[in-house]
Parts: sequence; C-alpha cells; structure tokens
Amino acid sequence: DYNIQKESTLHLVLRLRGKASAASGEEDFEALGKEAVTGLLDKVLYQVTGGVSLRAKESAIVPIATHQLEARKVLLFDQKENSVNAMQAVHLYNTSSSVLANGSLSLMEAGRFVSQVDLTPLLPNEDALIPYTPDSTLSIVVEQVPDSTKQTPQGASLLYITSVAGKTVSGLTMTYKAYRATRYTITNNAEAPGKSAVVYVDHQASMQHNGYSIVTTEHRVKEAAGFGRFEKSLAPGETVVFEVHEEAIYDEERTMRSIRTMLTQPAARKMFFGPNIPEDIRTTLLTRLSELNMEQFLKQLKQVKSVDRDTFELTEKQLQEDFPNVDLKLWQELLNGQARTLAKQIFQVQDQKAEQQQAKVEAETNIRNIQEDQARLRQNIKSLEKVSASTNLLKRYIKDLDQTEDELLEARKLCRAVDQTVAGLEKHVANLSQELTQVANQWLLKLA
Repeated sequence: DYNIQKESTLHLVLRLRGKASAASGEEDFEALGKEAVTGLLDKVLYQVTGGVSLRAKESAIVPIATHQLEARKVLLFDQKENSVNAMQAVHLYNTSSSVLANGSLSLMEAGRFVSQVDLTPLLPNEDALIPYTPDSTLSIVVEQVPDSTKQTPQGASLLYITSVAGKTVSGLTMTYKAYRATRYTITNNAEAPGKSAVVYVDHQASMQHNGYSIVTTEHRVKEAAGFGRFEKSLAPGETVVFEVHEEAIYDEERTMRSIRTMLTQPAARKMFFGPNIPEDIRTTLLTRLSELNMEQFLKQLKQVKSVDRDTFELTEKQLQEDFPNVDLKLWQELLNGQARTLAKQIFQVQDQKAEQQQAKVEAETNIRNIQEDQARLRQNIKSLEKVSASTNLLKRYIKDLDQTEDELLEARKLCRAVDQTVAGLEKHVANLSQELTQVANQWLLKLA
C-alpha cells in the first residue's frame, strides 16, 4: 500500500540490467522474481495453452488457468469502516503457485450470483479478506470498559538545558504506562439452527500517547502495529463478550514552573514525594527549585510593593518542609541579613504612609461636612435679613459660621501637613528601596 492519492504525480524509473549475449545473440537481462513485481501485477504475463483465433473486430474471453483455492465465509466487523453492522466477507487464501493479478472477482453462493468485487494482486501463500455486503444477523455493542483508562508512573529522569555556563537542570521527564480496554458484546441473532458464524473483529488501537499496543493475545489471529484481528465463533442465539486491552509507554516533560505548581496540589505532591521519583532526582529538583525561588524573590525585592511580607517571616522549619534534604544556608543568610532589615524598615514606613493617607481621607471628609454646614448657615442668615424680631437667632448663626470657618482652616492645614509627611515618607522609601536593590543585585551575582 503506497498511499498514492488521486491526482498524484508518479515518477517512473526504468531499471535495465545485463546485456546481449555475444555467443547466442539472446538477451541476458536480470530476471525479477514474483516478490520484485509486487504492485506491478497489472502487467503479469500468462502463457495460454493452445491456439486462439480471432477474426477482425472480434473479442473473446480466454481461460488462462483454473485453481482450486481455499476460502472461508466470515463476518467482518471493523468499527472504523462501519460502527453498526458487520460485513459478510470471503477470506481467500492463494494456495496455488501462481500470482493472481488484480481484476474483478465474481462471488457465487449455491450457484447464485452474490456480488462482484475488486481483487487486489495476490502472491502465492498470501491471503485477502474480501467484504462484499452488510450483514444483519449480528448485533454488536462496543464500549470503553469503565475505570479501565489509567496511567501509572514507571520512572523519572532529569531534563537539562545547555548553555555557555554548562548544563542546568530545567525540569523532569516522567515515564508513564497507560492502560485502556474496549469491550465487545456480540450476539448472533440468527434463529434457524445451523452452523456457527465465524466472526472477525478488527481492532485499531488508540493513537494517543504516541500509539497504544494491543496486549490481548487470546483469539488473536492477525497482528500489526496498533492493529489486531480477533476471531470468534458464535452459534445461533449465542452472545459472547470479550475485551481487548491496550497499553502505551510514554514520556511527559515537566518544567520547573509546572513542578512548582505540582507541589501545591496534594495528590501531585504525594506522587512527587512517592517511590516513583528516586531520592537523588527529587533532591536535585528541590535544590534547583529553591534556587529559582530565591532568584524570583530577589527580583521582587527590586519592586518592594510586590514582595509578600510573610516571606520575610519564613522559619527554618517552614523552609525544610518546602525543600526537604536541601541545603538552606543561603536562605537563612538572606532572610536574617541586611535584606530583611531593609525590607522591615520599608514596610514600617509604608505603614506610616498608609496611616497618614487615612488621616487625610478623614480630614477631607470633615472639610466636606463643614462646607455643607456653612452653606446651610448662609442660607439661614439670608432668610432672616428682613425679619427684625430674629436678631438673637441671626447672631447665633453668625457665631456658628465663624466657628466652622476656624474648623475648616484647621482641616485644610492638616491636609497640607499630611501631604508634606507623605512626601517625606515616600522619599525615605525610595532611598531604602535603592539600598535593597543593591543588596538584591549582589545576591543575584552570588547565585549566578
């Protein structure tokens, strides 16, 4: 099967061997065996015994050879071709010594013409399965066996990237074995008593995980990569159930980022610390992960707003839980050194800034309330201008207005003071952040 598609371009090469014999004058070319002409059998030559005479413009069918070949009638089910019905088919065996060229094949049953199908070239000792019409006597149910699909870890190895500095651990390759099973339930619905039906089931393995292999061998009569043919015999009214099991070995690569995520998930973390990953590989990965976490932490130190304050409160016990069997001296030196001191000072100044900003919010709210009171008092004063009997009330409104004006001045003074304080705090944070950035750069160089 060369998978030649319609409208394809074929490049034909003529192969010539040998030369004319000087002694006999006869051609002495290479003789090609039957296997060498497979796929070229539309040009097979046959020798006809006896003479054949044809008048002009006449045609005739000339018998070439008569062979008694072995064949059996079967029912073929191939879910890829027909997911509902099996096909009636003839399993033909070329038990002769001749090559059967391609052409039309007429099928007869009990002297009755059944079908005409195409025959592909058939070498001696080869066989061909020739389907010719749908069958209605079988009912077939195909289903995935519940809970049969699973993956089990088989091993692990380290991934590396190579640079000028050398090899660096970049991840993990996990090797898994995957399992799946398909169940076939076949019922012969023929009512009349008779001989059993021979059923072929062609099973194609899943192409996932770079292709499964079929591991079921019972009743398997033919196999190829990802393919198995199974034979069953069913009496009328009989039902058979059988399963075809598959397995695949495949690799799954995990980057350091995915390993970090995996360690946050209980089930995945349990697998990581289980027996499927050797201790030395696990320690190497955790060491590299610790280095990457520290690099990420140091880069965050340059942007103090993004640093998690809890990181500076990490204890040796917490670090050992996250990175068991890993040397944590660098972490301890980092978290107990100048970086922690500077970060704590920055956090304290940021807290003071937040308090000042909250005070300004409260002062601005007070200013709005005072302005609303003043507007109300001015409206009341205006309404009493032409009322002579309300002199005392007018004086009271004017006094209240004077008092609110004093309060307004104090509130605005407070806002200005807060702005000055916040500006000073921001400048202080900037200076501390610059020092912290220098410390982080020194550590990054130390880790490089």
